[in-house]
Amino acid sequence: MVGKSQRRHRSKVTSRTWMTVALVASLGLLAIAITTVALSQESTPVEASGTVPSTSPVAGVLDAGNAESEITDINTDSDRPMVTFLGDSYTSGSRQDSGVESRYPHLLGEALDVSVHSAGLGGAGYVAQGTSKKALPSLVSKIHVDSDVVVVFGGRNDKVGYQPVHDAAGAMFTQIRDRFPNARLIVVGPTWPTSGTPDFVAESNRAIHDAAVAQGATFVDAVDWLKADPGLVGDDKVHPSDAGHARLAELLEPVVQSALQP
Repeated sequence: MVGKSQRRHRSKVTSRTWMTVALVASLGLLAIAITTVALSQESTPVEASGTVPSTSPVAGVLDAGNAESEITDINTDSDRPMVTFLGDSYTSGSRQDSGVESRYPHLLGEALDVSVHSAGLGGAGYVAQGTSKKALPSLVSKIHVDSDVVVVFGGRNDKVGYQPVHDAAGAMFTQIRDRFPNARLIVVGPTWPTSGTPDFVAESNRAIHDAAVAQGATFVDAVDWLKADPGLVGDDKVHPSDAGHARLAELLEPVVQSALQP
């Protein structure tokens, strides 16, 4: 027979065993919870449209907008012309607009009944790297293979002077010409939506113009396009509102339409 002292001893052992099991299980659950939280903080959710949600601003650059996006948009069939738009967060979009369908590439696609592909880098310039640590020339690889027209829109994030912007823009336009010799190239200079365009924007605009002309591209001076009405810009005083995107599409429509002519 087992004595009382032995039973008490076994009871204590059993109790300690269950306490140990419970502690190990609790620690395991805690580790899983911590890992889940860490992973959720590291990953950036992607919207269904293909854009990456806005990131925190980087000082001195256009960047309340989407860090990086690549969208094959409307009417993507082989019977329609294909237009590719490359740019900064004016192209990738921002929290100041209502989404893909409110932005100028989509609006132009609808107006001209063409297929649209767009790629944008928030905060990027021809030299300046945006929030994704890439500059506009990296977007050449994003041009749709069937593009009939390529539109490059940007430059206001560059603050490095005429020559570096001229050289970087010229190299990008040369790449586009070499890789897509049959595509028409349209280059849209930087836009400054508030009064008093800074000298660095004017200097970048001149550098981009000269680089574009040297490559036989169509250059569009867009510095003042959003100055007419405060409602064309969002609450951040930087990015186009829905009305601003409609204005950009309206002003670009005849330029792109002309480039689509045989």
